[in-house]
Amino acid sequence: MSITLQGLDHVVLRVTNPDQAVAFYCNALGCHIERRQDDIGLIQLRAGNSLIDLVPVDSP
Repeated sequence: MSITLQGLDHVVLRVTNPDQAVAFYCNALGCHIERRQDDIGLIQLRAGNSLIDLVPVDSP
């Protein structure tokens, strides 16, 4: 049995340098910041129909 992937809603990436990650994804993929949740360090990027959540490695 195989699965056919039709798309991704969102992925969560733990990063050591959120500012550097934002710069990379915005410049390389044309993402933009959708929202921030500073209390948990979340930065959510829009990538077309998908979302990329960046969370610092040291966050709770």
